[in-house]
Amino acid sequence: MMATAGYVQADALQPDPAWQQGTLSNGLQWQVLTTPQRPSDRVEIRLLVNTGSLAESTQQSGYSHAIPRIALTQSGGLDAAQARSLWQQGIDPKRPMPPVIVSV
Repeated sequence: MMATAGYVQADALQPDPAWQQGTLSNGLQWQVLTTPQRPSDRVEIRLLVNTGSLAESTQQSGYSHAIPRIALTQSGGLDAAQARSLWQQGIDPKRPMPPVIVSV
């Protein structure tokens, strides 16, 4: 049996100048691809918002689930039956609710 190893050096990838990108003051990052050779192309917008439970630190665990529920209970636009119905639709029986939710 024979084994060989090698090392290949490749040029670093360079960003495509047709892509424009930036960051808004609230931290939202955006990118736009300019295609002047195809002016009839449709515009497609994709947003990546780094929020939710996957973006939480250990200290923030549960906030992404608690905040919308607290906002729901404090909303004056829903009567008690509507709020309860929306609340129950969001309950996951496999996941215990944080204490802040239980105490409401």
